[in-house]
Amino acid sequence: MAAPEDALAPARRRSAGSRRVGVAWLASAAALGVTALAAQGLWLWFEHGARTPALRPVYVAGCAMFGCELPPLRSLAAWSASAVEVRWHPRRPGLVVSATITNQAEYPQPLPTLLVRFTDIDGGLVAEQSRAPAAYLRGGAVLETLPAGAPLPIEVIVDDPGASAVNCELGFAWPVPEPPPGE
Repeated sequence: MAAPEDALAPARRRSAGSRRVGVAWLASAAALGVTALAAQGLWLWFEHGARTPALRPVYVAGCAMFGCELPPLRSLAAWSASAVEVRWHPRRPGLVVSATITNQAEYPQPLPTLLVRFTDIDGGLVAEQSRAPAAYLRGGAVLETLPAGAPLPIEVIVDDPGASAVNCELGFAWPVPEPPPGE
């Protein structure tokens, strides 16, 4: 006759095996939950994340699988202006501001809106005017993006800000998208 302990051995083995299966199911469910949460976060932050160079490869792979379209990479901090020159317009009231803007990013970028700011002797804002790319491209050139590291000579006509303006600074902004018709 078998000892009572030996009689319980198969039940103990089954119990340990079912615990392993339970732990495996729990681990799989937790991994699936974390993956689903990460996917929701990536989707929720799609516009920002897809424009972040470090996350861009994740979005490229995801859009290749799901057929979405990525927004262009862009960074206002990567734009610079140099050789800024302000002169009177020769034929009408106003000023001509010419400069060279450069895309210092490591990727092509869409052209930003140009902000022309005039300040007084104390650095206070006197006037600010914005111009879309079509208004500052020389010679009516048509250009939507600027390659990485590329300089672009620009020229824009602005209203005279008045005698208190002693300094001109150029800044950049992204155009505000127009709402769809009917909204």
